[in-house]
Amino acid sequence: MGYRCWMYGMGWLFLPLLAWGQSPTKAKEWLVQLAPNQSIPHLSWPQKSPSSETWRPLAVSWNLYLWSSPTPTEFPTALQNHPSVRAWQPNHRLHLRTQPNDADYSRQWALDQIGAPLAWQYTTGGTNAAGDTLVCGVIDGTFDITHEDLAPNIWRNHAEQPNNGLDDDQNGYVDDYWGWQVVYDTDRHDYGPIDNHGTSILGTIGAVGNNGIGITGLNWQTRLLLVSAHTAQAITTLANVVEAYHYIWQQRQRYNSTQGQQGAFVVAINASWGVDFARAEDNPIWCALYDSLGQAGILSIAATTNTDTDID
Repeated sequence: MGYRCWMYGMGWLFLPLLAWGQSPTKAKEWLVQLAPNQSIPHLSWPQKSPSSETWRPLAVSWNLYLWSSPTPTEFPTALQNHPSVRAWQPNHRLHLRTQPNDADYSRQWALDQIGAPLAWQYTTGGTNAAGDTLVCGVIDGTFDITHEDLAPNIWRNHAEQPNNGLDDDQNGYVDDYWGWQVVYDTDRHDYGPIDNHGTSILGTIGAVGNNGIGITGLNWQTRLLLVSAHTAQAITTLANVVEAYHYIWQQRQRYNSTQGQQGAFVVAINASWGVDFARAEDNPIWCALYDSLGQAGILSIAATTNTDTDID
């Protein structure tokens, strides 16, 4: 099974390179992508769908839904053959890419190794030539947004009034002033203990530079748009991540459509997690997601596995 992915209207068009052959994978949750202009109420089942099965929208702009069954099951034949269903895949549980806990790890010797001082002769972040404020989206678990070396660079949704219980900018999210927590529908990033992973990632990308405090990020003046995708028990699934990417993508689209008055000029997204040994041909929805981000002008960065493995 293989696919090439193109944007088609508000969704994706998947063109099979080989005939579709669904593997006998069983799962309790499946990501399902519908054809453009189709929705769950329009699905006509050959027989009545069991009441125990549920649908939940993940990214309506991309026509993505989460189909859940009370027990692990193969993806229903009725849906496989339905003309409104374009693609499906199991909802994976993702694994964080860890980091060493050595006391001196934060001394940042790697910045010299990658030539950061040379890059800083040209730019330390901030804005592009057109004056757009550069924003980096970060999808992780929890973040310390009050950290003195990070707080000035944390992105804020200035079109939203914080904590008033209203969707002021009418973007579909209530009180998303500090970004979004996709599991609990809030802009809080401290569900569960602050695990330091997300905070460390923020420091690497964009700790304030040249301020005499702590460390410096690769970008001294970037904005960091935060999206938490963990439960309080530090569980992340692909469905959570789809919602997280969709939030960031919407912010970039909103920035474009309002000539910079709302949203965010997101140019890159960092993801420090993944599924070890996963293959693109088994994840058509996931691959198309990155195509959509790329077409919006967003570069996706992901970590490799934490094993001694030849990823080629």
